[in-house]
Amino acid sequence: QALVAQTPRDARAWLLSGRVHEVMRRAGLAEAAFSKAVSLEKGLIEAYEGRAQSRLALGRFNEAAADAERVLARQGDHMGMLLALGTARHQGGRREEAADAYRRALAVRPGQPMATISLAQVLLEQGRTEEALAVLDGCPIEEQRDGRVPLKRSEALWTMGRKDEARAVCEETAARFPRDDAVRAALGRYCFDACEAEAAENWFRQAVLLAPHNPWHRSHLCAVLLGLGR
Repeated sequence: QALVAQTPRDARAWLLSGRVHEVMRRAGLAEAAFSKAVSLEKGLIEAYEGRAQSRLALGRFNEAAADAERVLARQGDHMGMLLALGTARHQGGRREEAADAYRRALAVRPGQPMATISLAQVLLEQGRTEEALAVLDGCPIEEQRDGRVPLKRSEALWTMGRKDEARAVCEETAARFPRDDAVRAALGRYCFDACEAEAAENWFRQAVLLAPHNPWHRSHLCAVLLGLGR
């Protein structure tokens, strides 16, 4: 802020200010700083990048998409902005345009995990489960640094009623990623659905140990314990 005060007409000072606010999760202040940077230097592409992310955080999805598209007009393979565009369109209820953005991201980097998961989610919401599975199956093992992609595949199988396969995928993923709490919580839900309360308790306890501040894990564990009369 001292730098901005000293050089109020310096777009890059405002850009830096926006980034500081962004790191501190002050989306409103970040958006204002990035907007000031843009007003001072129309071609400062990094300010549009920052403002797109800030506007996403503020729920201003159409404006976020416009900023992302401005960046992409200059740099069509910008992964962060392709994902931001997809998120903005998805959150704004424009699923086909979201799917387009995620496919563009996957064309730049096949198997990119967030684009893979996000495109699969859009397809699942549209009832296109087989297409969603095909997208998830296209993510190579080397891109899977955590359990998010196979977990989404498990959820797709579950939606299709292929519950044994869904559970098997989840169990294999739990073995591959021993510190993934979301996978363990999913297994807890699957076991609870199958009336295997003690197994569900075990999985939810593991999830709580790995992510003690996650309220959903704790609430699910409490539901299981209530069912067991404990």
